[in-house]
Amino acid sequence: MHHHHRSLRRPLRTGLWLERHLTTQQFTFAQLWRMFVPLVFDQLFIYLINILSVSMVSSSGEAAVAAVSMVGSLGMIISAVFAGLSTGGSILVAQARGAQDDERVRQCIGQTILLAGAAAVAATAAFAGFAGPMVRALYPMAEPLLIEYASQYLFLISLSYIPYALYNAIFSIYRGLGDSKSSLALTIVINSTHLVCSFVCINGLQLGVTGSGLSYIIARVVGAGMAVLWLFHMRNPVGMRFGYLLRVSHAIQRGIFRVGLPMSLEQILFQAGAVVAQLYIATLSTATIAANGIAASAYNLYYATAFALTTLTTTVCGQCFGAHLPDLAQQYCASFTKMGRVLILGTVLVVSPFMPLVLRLYSPSAEALPQIYLALGIGAVLMPMVWSDAYVPPSAMRAAGDSLAVTIISLMAMWIGRVLVGWVLTIPCGLGIAGVWLSYGAEWLLRLILFRARLRSGRWMRGTAAQA
Repeated sequence: MHHHHRSLRRPLRTGLWLERHLTTQQFTFAQLWRMFVPLVFDQLFIYLINILSVSMVSSSGEAAVAAVSMVGSLGMIISAVFAGLSTGGSILVAQARGAQDDERVRQCIGQTILLAGAAAVAATAAFAGFAGPMVRALYPMAEPLLIEYASQYLFLISLSYIPYALYNAIFSIYRGLGDSKSSLALTIVINSTHLVCSFVCINGLQLGVTGSGLSYIIARVVGAGMAVLWLFHMRNPVGMRFGYLLRVSHAIQRGIFRVGLPMSLEQILFQAGAVVAQLYIATLSTATIAANGIAASAYNLYYATAFALTTLTTTVCGQCFGAHLPDLAQQYCASFTKMGRVLILGTVLVVSPFMPLVLRLYSPSAEALPQIYLALGIGAVLMPMVWSDAYVPPSAMRAAGDSLAVTIISLMAMWIGRVLVGWVLTIPCGLGIAGVWLSYGAEWLLRLILFRARLRSGRWMRGTAAQA
């Protein structure tokens, strides 16, 4: 009989824990839940579309896949700059929203879009103008056909930077406002368009690399158009008007750069680290290289709840700091970190049984399959133990304006854990793919130790006084 009572009380207890720890004067648990769920779907949707488009491009043959991935690393750098600017903007928007200062919210939105647009115009001019020379400089040894494909793809992709930057900035603004339903709606619009266009251009019209580039341009133009309409007409919560895009505010731009530039730099050096890691992975057998690529792509499904939680942390803590409630931000940081451990374990348990089905989409070779399972197994064991503590606190720190410290710690952990430890385990120790995936754990563990020390020191809270 006792058992019966206990089992009834347990779900209630969980509910009470969430209510007690997450409902405060700033947010109710229900509000947070309404922000969190669309973010999870948002991430899931992006990953599923990615998996499908990878399998579509691969139907155009290996040269097409190679060309797309060669240009991919350049695209990552541009995305990093846009992501840094839009995250900087969204944190300022969140702080202004927390302070309930609608005029400042409008100014922050205007400056975010203005800076993202300016960066995109510069990037398009550089990349579209010098696509061929850039590809030849980066890959002097590649075959002529690959060079031609890659240059063509880079030129097309660079034409989509301006709509992409606009869309990305508006998307981040909605997250800063805590309106994750709007960002989900925009994600669905842009990714569905991309999927349909890819299918028509690549599989239907057989345009190969050109088809992939064209579908990006069409999807991003549609996405940007939709985002602008959404912001100024359909879901305009703060009375935003076009005029705000034309007024330059150096003070707000400095704020965006203070958060955004360290983040952009971190992303760029992070990509560089990933490229260096690719160099030692490239010395392994072809089956292992393929297995690592497939495992990394499929593993993204485990991240849906994790990344949604870090995005929520940035928004919630940003609004708390804006409302001059630093202790509340600290409390949410601690609660979200605990919640993350449970969420990630739950995600791993739910997603793992479906992995064999997901892997079928990639049609891996018999040689690669056991290696893929080994990699995913290592990742699935390590992630619930350390990921939440390694990634939730830095999201809160960024929202506090402690962006430079976050960047330094992240890069140290990346280069020591993933690059150095990864190389030692993979090559000298001869662990192969297991070494690569154990090094992710090493990086997460380093992050956990360093960020915990930073949290305890309380130094990360100092930046908030300067912003107020």
